[in-house]
Amino acid sequence: KGLAEKRRFAVVGNFIFAAVVTPPDIVSQCSLAIPMVFLYEMSIIASHWAERKRAEAMDEDESIADETVDETDFNT
Repeated sequence: KGLAEKRRFAVVGNFIFAAVVTPPDIVSQCSLAIPMVFLYEMSIIASHWAERKRAEAMDEDESIADETVDETDFNT
């Protein structure tokens, strides 16, 4: 969520970084900045996927815990 909210700043920052470290040629700048933006987008997708998997695992753990409590008889 935080990465996606700061996407605009990251894209501009990537192009500024590419402009500083490459020769004054737009092709060189873009050939460095575009893969960096792509990697940034992939990190957003990966973090979203990991967050969803973690939430599913937590839900599964809660359902297992609820079943265990339901099966336990405390009145005996």
